[in-house]
Amino acid sequence: METNDYRYYLYARRSTDDVKQALSTKSQVDELQPRFGHLNIIEVIQEDGSSFKPYCRPKFMAMMKNIEEGKADGIITWHPDRLSRNPIDAAQVLYALDRGVIKDIQFGSYHFDNSPEGKMMLGISLSQSKYYSEKLAKDVMRGMNAKCTMGHKPAKALLGYRNVKTQDRGKSYIERDDVRFPQVRRMWDLLLSEAYSVPDIWKIAVNEWGLTMPASKKLLERKVSLPTVYKIFNSDFYTGYFIWNGAKYKGEHEAMITTDEFERAQVILGRKSKHRNKRRSFPFTGCIHCGECGGMITAEAKQKILRKTNKVATYVYYHCSHKKGPCSQRKCIREENLVDILRPYVEAIQVSPRLAEWVRKQLEQMTAEDQKIQTKQREDIKRKYENCSSAIQNLVKLFVSPDNGDKSLVSDDEFKNQKEELKHDRDRYRALLTDNDKNIDASIERTIDCFDFAAQALKQLDEGDDNAKRLVLMTIGQNWILKDGELEFEPRFPFAEIKEGLESEHARQSRVELKEPETERVMKDKILTPAGGFDYWWPRSGSN
Repeated sequence: METNDYRYYLYARRSTDDVKQALSTKSQVDELQPRFGHLNIIEVIQEDGSSFKPYCRPKFMAMMKNIEEGKADGIITWHPDRLSRNPIDAAQVLYALDRGVIKDIQFGSYHFDNSPEGKMMLGISLSQSKYYSEKLAKDVMRGMNAKCTMGHKPAKALLGYRNVKTQDRGKSYIERDDVRFPQVRRMWDLLLSEAYSVPDIWKIAVNEWGLTMPASKKLLERKVSLPTVYKIFNSDFYTGYFIWNGAKYKGEHEAMITTDEFERAQVILGRKSKHRNKRRSFPFTGCIHCGECGGMITAEAKQKILRKTNKVATYVYYHCSHKKGPCSQRKCIREENLVDILRPYVEAIQVSPRLAEWVRKQLEQMTAEDQKIQTKQREDIKRKYENCSSAIQNLVKLFVSPDNGDKSLVSDDEFKNQKEELKHDRDRYRALLTDNDKNIDASIERTIDCFDFAAQALKQLDEGDDNAKRLVLMTIGQNWILKDGELEFEPRFPFAEIKEGLESEHARQSRVELKEPETERVMKDKILTPAGGFDYWWPRSGSN
């Protein structure tokens, strides 16, 4: 071993950018100290940080300054890439060697000779370190972009979802967290009800539901913070999409809310009012618009002391919110009167339990053969969907493969065009597959639910709670308009057909009894055909 009188800094660095770190700073020191124990090591410097950009390592900069000031003569480190992976820091080291400021550098995994040839080889090694760093960053980014094209966001899952790791590197994905997913969905429901502020929702979720953040490697399970709740309400990840590097992607994860619900939530969050005094819900708010200005119909509760009984009575009044500009609709309408206006529409679809039972039997006879046909169609659609998914994966693998580094196999334009075509076909088959599954699994149940609803709608309107009344309103119609005390709407399928079928038979009673064969024919033609009864909008309890 050659000895000298030089004073050395032992410099160990661990890069936060390295995907695979060979040695930690402690391991580097443990390897270097015995090997160069015969040299005069005046200080051991350990630093965690990236050398991809200059001026980002304070300990390295202080070390070079001390060497310039003559406080040390040389450096001991594991490899040239520990000193630099950028041209500025590399030039600083080489220039100090040229001037004799740095008299010697010793490496644990690289031989350096302080000669013109040795400096040339060191310069090449530092350049290779820079190339490796840039290539690594490019490869990582390309892998992330490829993952995005497959519908998987390369990031930590938001609350309500969880990251799932697989044995194949780069193929991890995000799926719903069965524990927290329903709780976060309830938070969205509270926000969309416009009855709670974000801090109120946060307190309810934490104190009443016990909502927590999942445990991680560094943190234990803990309460959800208020900023996290704001982050949830501002992220369109919950709609089934996500943004990455400025581009929007369709995710493979399960959507928690619709795009319309997200946009409506943003409007609610963007209001200037700092506090909402409203603490109760009303059955018909959020469903009806003003027929003059287009604004939402809002409601307020007022109390009045009854002189005869000296008791306090509460009355709910509905009126235009006047938030979309000038409007002459100043008259309020009481909730009881609004129900009276709505009642004729509900009575028009009222059916008897006997009719509902007849519908059940008809459906059982009609759907047996239809389900066989749909099952065969589903198998064909599923095969086409799987072929498109495989084609996309193969295209991405080919595009990012080393053999395509010069884009000779697949150019950027070819990749983009082919990928878009395959994604379009895949999404179309997926939508068809979903619709086909729904038709097979729920056609009978949904149509029976429809007639069960028609038999119970009037009772729910009169005796049900706020959610039941709201469900009646949203189920039988859409685009509700209130103007001058008159209520207008567009009937939803199939209730418009039920109403038409009953009216065509001159049903003058609130209940219809199946005494004439013509009633059965009308119902069968209008309601129970596969084109009708198997594919209509049906809101479930709790829908907005």
